Amino acid sequence: MYLENMVGLVVLAGLTGAMLVVVPLERIRRLAVFGLIFGVGLPFVVIGVMQNLLGLWSYRGVDPVTIAGIPVLTALSWFPGVILFAHLYIENRLPALRLLLFVIVGAGVTLLHYLLLINNMLAFRNWTLTGTFILTVAIHAGLVAALRLQVGSDLKI
Repeated sequence: MYLENMVGLVVLAGLTGAMLVVVPLERIRRLAVFGLIFGVGLPFVVIGVMQNLLGLWSYRGVDPVTIAGIPVLTALSWFPGVILFAHLYIENRLPALRLLLFVIVGAGVTLLHYLLLINNMLAFRNWTLTGTFILTVAIHAGLVAALRLQVGSDLKI
């Protein structure tokens, strides 16, 4: 295994760095509550349901710290990812660019799952990479709906 117990840290560091470079600090502050709810709470629910309740996948050797088998750093990496996604969605008002954002995020998460699969850090049971892509796009569509409800006119979506 490559990067055994380090993948979550690498993903968290990469997304945090990207967030700090791309998203202005004021926007990070304004999206912090949104990020805490959907970038910290939601991943524990999604991973917990998909892995522990439905048994569709299982992580192994991804993070040094797990809670109920959920890789903590990987789950926490959603925080900067959600802030980054929300910022890019708000900034790109053209429908084609927003669609491209969904495709890029879906492809990125699917690529990460693929790399974890070939590195034996993720196992699928009755699940596919196509399912990962569709689930990712659906989650991000939900994030957009929540973003509109939570901060709507304040951020001029």
